[in-house]
Amino acid sequence: MSDTDRPPTAAETGSAAPRRLERSMGRLLIVCIAAAGSVIAVGIAAVISTGEGNSRADYSTFTPSDDGSRSITAILSAAVRLDVHALLMAGILMVIATPIARVLFSLVSFARDRDRLYTVITAAVLAALCYSLLLGRV
Repeated sequence: MSDTDRPPTAAETGSAAPRRLERSMGRLLIVCIAAAGSVIAVGIAAVISTGEGNSRADYSTFTPSDDGSRSITAILSAAVRLDVHALLMAGILMVIATPIARVLFSLVSFARDRDRLYTVITAAVLAALCYSLLLGRV
């Protein structure tokens, strides 16, 4: 299939689709950040109300945490139980997930517009993000 045989993309036709995409993407980012901020605010309020933030940390010796805070599922299940520290960590995870949601949203939009080049590029970016997130290195 040559370039002349393929249907034009939304950007090439000059349609309102790119503006709709930008508005939808903006709404997605606003909702993600507002949700993350709300969870963090609840976590901060819980820290203040329980008084857990009043104690001084002892940094003279390092003692690793065994509370399951290294697993996303453990953090989320503890946040559902309204664990103070898990709420804060869940909010931070939501902030980290926001760019991933944006790339995923872009991938779906490009695929729906049948823009193969940008679909492949966005899929590669999403794969790199997921790889670095899951394995902890780039």
